[in-house]
Amino acid sequence: MEKLETNIFRIGNLSALSADYRQYRVKGLSPTHRDYYRNRKRIEKALSYRLQHPVLIIERDLFPYVVVRDDLQLEMPQRLSIVRSNSVTFEPRDEVYRLNFARRTSVEDSIAIRFLQFNLQGQIRQHKNLWQTQSGRPFYRKQPVDSYGGRLMYRGFSVRPVVTNDGGIGLCVDVTSKVLSERPLPQQLKRGDFDKWRYQRCIFHYGNQWFEIQVDSLSDYTFGEHLITDDEGNEITLQHFITENASGPLSPEITKLSAEGSVVVYYNNRDEERAAPTALCYPIYGTDDHKTSKLHRRSILHPDVRRTEIHGIVRDFMSDICMGDQPLEIDSNPIEITRKSFQVPNLEFADNQILSTASSDTSLSKLGDSRKAMLEKAGFIVQQRLDRQYLILPASVKQSWGEQFNADLIKEVNRQYPIGDYSPKIVSYDDSGSKNYAQQGRKLRSFIRNKKWKPGYAVVMLHHTKDRKLRDEDALAALVIDELRRKGVTASVIHTDTGQECYQYFEDESGDASYQWSQKTRGKLRGYLKNTALSKILLTNWRWPFALGSSLNADLTIGLDVKNNTAGLVSVSKDGKTIRAFQDKSNQSEKLLEGQAREYFQRAISEAIDSATDSIKSIVVHRDGIAYESEIAGIQQAIQNLKDEGKLSDDATVTILEIAKSAISQTRLFKPIDDGKTVTNPQVGDYMMLDLQNAYLCSTGRAFYHKGTSKPLHVRYVGGDLSFEQCLEDLYSLTVLAWTNPGDCSRFPITITLNDRFLRDTATDYDDDAIRFSELQDEDLAT
Repeated sequence: MEKLETNIFRIGNLSALSADYRQYRVKGLSPTHRDYYRNRKRIEKALSYRLQHPVLIIERDLFPYVVVRDDLQLEMPQRLSIVRSNSVTFEPRDEVYRLNFARRTSVEDSIAIRFLQFNLQGQIRQHKNLWQTQSGRPFYRKQPVDSYGGRLMYRGFSVRPVVTNDGGIGLCVDVTSKVLSERPLPQQLKRGDFDKWRYQRCIFHYGNQWFEIQVDSLSDYTFGEHLITDDEGNEITLQHFITENASGPLSPEITKLSAEGSVVVYYNNRDEERAAPTALCYPIYGTDDHKTSKLHRRSILHPDVRRTEIHGIVRDFMSDICMGDQPLEIDSNPIEITRKSFQVPNLEFADNQILSTASSDTSLSKLGDSRKAMLEKAGFIVQQRLDRQYLILPASVKQSWGEQFNADLIKEVNRQYPIGDYSPKIVSYDDSGSKNYAQQGRKLRSFIRNKKWKPGYAVVMLHHTKDRKLRDEDALAALVIDELRRKGVTASVIHTDTGQECYQYFEDESGDASYQWSQKTRGKLRGYLKNTALSKILLTNWRWPFALGSSLNADLTIGLDVKNNTAGLVSVSKDGKTIRAFQDKSNQSEKLLEGQAREYFQRAISEAIDSATDSIKSIVVHRDGIAYESEIAGIQQAIQNLKDEGKLSDDATVTILEIAKSAISQTRLFKPIDDGKTVTNPQVGDYMMLDLQNAYLCSTGRAFYHKGTSKPLHVRYVGGDLSFEQCLEDLYSLTVLAWTNPGDCSRFPITITLNDRFLRDTATDYDDDAIRFSELQDEDLAT
């Protein structure tokens, strides 16, 4: 039988490990409170930092309890402040509990994992050649492995304990990287230049200790003047404190610090004010920085290289880990599992044309090419003319390359979807003045509110505002989409950057001027037009390229996500052809209250019942992230209400899955080749059932070539009546609906992908005051 190799290394001597712990009843933290889960995290984090000990909150007899090890050295606080409540208190229980790591209850699983993780972090942190951004985050070697354009890339690793498929515990180890600036912040930073760096995350080189800070403000005092209070309550200068307390021999970068250098203020994890000289703060950059993106492409690891590095990490850093006085016996070889795989579902295109890997239609290795070719040949499965369309352009674009862009976009949309007869009405708005959020937002709001609109769909082109920080979501897009929605227009947003780069101004010999494609960027523009036509127009207009040609196990599947006080639901019928979505406001930023969940799911299920040809008995919910107890209760109540109304039969059931998008340490699966000497990526459809509640699904893999190592999707079975494997099979089928790129694969099911699309802009917060008050500022300036 074929095997798959994991990156989980078993702890072999669990029976020799034990720990004593105590419990404290948390009074003032009600499970029905709207911020219950947020406050749980806040308490765990605050107590962990204050006590320098592992802390976990569990529920027992419907009440929350803090769990701490019995060897606690510091005193447990009596009271702690929380969000939207006065405070909580901690009432100790008399019992001391003994945790046997080899024989654990389900609650003790989480306690054992928390205790082990704390030990791991503390002991690995002792390696002086490693640094860490924050406690619990990955570790990185201090020597960079690559550089480009003033950026340095550091290779590191993450590790976390996990419960294994046989009930044991292993260490999941993965490789990661981080990019920093080669140079620190300017040693003399002028106040007029500070806005560029405010809220910037940096690595502070405090001697041999490197850790992450977020710049909050610029001190009025220099490095030699800025006063701080030391541990004994004495006021001393920051310069004196660092030179006296930095660990190890002082590094050259400390000895060379100027007393006249600038100082930035930041806050630690206990919300205490701290200070750092700017010349010791190295900015962190993400992949949205264009120089970092080039480094990132060079950091992508082939499965065989990743596996070799993982084995080296286990050898170099995991060999001397202890739990108390007991060394951990960690296997040198990772856990292997028997390969299990799902069949690719059939796909249906226009005119009932079916693509199947089970027949001679195509092979798994050619699925992407065959799917793309079938779409070109048969066309979209949804064959309806498009409704009213708008193309909303900045005036500066309409007056330059906008007309050519419109002609190119019409051509591309009609190529992909000839039945739609795409011919948008072009309207333009005044985009003069500063390209910041407030100025552009004010002009756009006035333009939308003062114009008469008819219901339809729109593509809106915006400038990237200069005050939008890297990695921030687009608040201007959220404002525009919200304003147009109020006018009955469903909108998607694109930006001016690609067009400005790819269209070039030409004059012919007779002096006639036009905008044409730049030869250097033809490929980029072609791809941009293709993606805009498909993702921003056709999918926004609910025109699906293809559908499932095989029925799902569940009669109805509903995806749920909550983001920035907006809930999104996407429902998919059993045959995969009927898809609905809606968004609504939530009182909480990340979850639904029980009443909201009941209302939203009752509505979504009722709409599905009204259009279904067969009865709906099995319902599956895909929760993006955590399925909160209030949501579970609301969903179950919605099912019961519909049963009471006679819309659902008494035997109708609901099953809930949690789908995690990321993890601190990513579980990987490798396919051994050459008798296990090397490995490659697993195949799409491969999966691993870790236990009764956790599985890893390969929705990406060998059939679709990508540089690097595939990332299996972590799926957690919360509970229900449809079997976990049936739910997992449906989830894989819904990942095969790779609508945004038919020639490729999709990591997430369409229930998650569509919610992401709809909530990306509609659920982004925008600052209404900044727009209203900018008008007053303009009037003040005019007078």
